[in-house]
Amino acid sequence: MASTTAGRSVLVVNDQDALRQAMVRTLLARGFRARTARSGREALESVRTDKPDVILMDMDPPALEGWESARRLKADPVTRHILVVALSENTQTDSRNLAMRVGCDAFEAKPVDVEHLVESVEKLLPS
Repeated sequence: MASTTAGRSVLVVNDQDALRQAMVRTLLARGFRARTARSGREALESVRTDKPDVILMDMDPPALEGWESARRLKADPVTRHILVVALSENTQTDSRNLAMRVGCDAFEAKPVDVEHLVESVEKLLPS
């Protein structure tokens, strides 16, 4: 799938260092460019300068809740085209529905299976 992922950029938003690093390693191995942010607030600041194709958004980071960050990204004409994948431990239907209501493009349950997550990102991206 290198032709689909080559040069594509992913922003990984997660406050857990080990998980963030595992996601980045897997993304890089699959041909993505990867950047990180520890919180939704950091993500909102960084997308203005380096617009990623996809954001993997932890929905519960401490600085600015992922739900609000996703809502802001999708409400802004400059960033609304960026694909957002919600990552949450709360796998109830209400959480999935909330993710879609705030504009997320996909929902993945935590704990994250990093390989499956990257495969899901590959499927989200247009060829």
